[in-house]
Amino acid sequence: MLVALGTFVASLALSWYLSSLLEDHGSTDVTRELAPSLFIVILSSALLWEWGPSPLGFGLIIGSGWYFLNRTVDMIFPV
Repeated sequence: MLVALGTFVASLALSWYLSSLLEDHGSTDVTRELAPSLFIVILSSALLWEWGPSPLGFGLIIGSGWYFLNRTVDMIFPV
């Protein structure tokens, strides 16, 4: 149980970090802004489809999906 929780939290943090690291902050092109997080979501979805339920795949989807949601809302409603 603790290994599954640790795997989930680590993959959640990793996907959030990779999504923010690969982002092009100065770009006005929406696809360049959101492409890294969408790429991680698609790959982790394929991982979940192939392997079935796993903490690794679920953490990757949640982390990159949450990052994608936050960036999209920030782009729609700039402060």
